[in-house]
Amino acid sequence: MTAGIREAIGDARRSVVVLAERVMAAHVARVWVGESADTHRLWVA
Repeated sequence: MTAGIREAIGDARRSVVVLAERVMAAHVARVWVGESADTHRLWVA
């Protein structure tokens, strides 16, 4: 049971890292620039 919990926590951590990398890449690429500043403000709210 403990091994299963550790594996699940490891999977969750890896998922968070992947999500964080994608969000950082989107911010670096400024993917919202093609939209508008107003759209970006609504997106981050």
